[in-house]
Amino acid sequence: MLTKKDIVGGIKNTKLIELPMYGDEIAIRQISDFEYNNFISSYQDMGTFDMSSVMKGERKESKEDTTSFKTSLKQIEKRKYDAKVDLAVKVLDNDDNPEKFSRKDIEQLKPGALDLIIKEALSFSELDGIEELDKQIEQFREEK
Repeated sequence: MLTKKDIVGGIKNTKLIELPMYGDEIAIRQISDFEYNNFISSYQDMGTFDMSSVMKGERKESKEDTTSFKTSLKQIEKRKYDAKVDLAVKVLDNDDNPEKFSRKDIEQLKPGALDLIIKEALSFSELDGIEELDKQIEQFREEK
């Protein structure tokens, strides 16, 4: 039977992952359900849509109502990046890493390191990977 200590201690489980761009390893910990839900909400946030309605037509009785949604892909990518950075700060905060990482530290990582940390943390926590989340976002966009 699971105890409270087993459940709460789950995020204390760590794993060493190789960061080839640094030629060394770093310890990550598992992701809690709360952290995962915050990550998903932030990662999949499409931003605020500006709705504008345009009436078109040659005669009054043949007007057509078209509604367009506008959002910036740059803003969406920024939200996804911020969600990754926030999650990386959390999974690198564990007993095996003597120094605490800040957002600023994570933003200075070599290219590819952040994505590798997030991919490994999601895998270690037995959660959907980034590829699956991006696929779900793409399917949502196609449906709309």
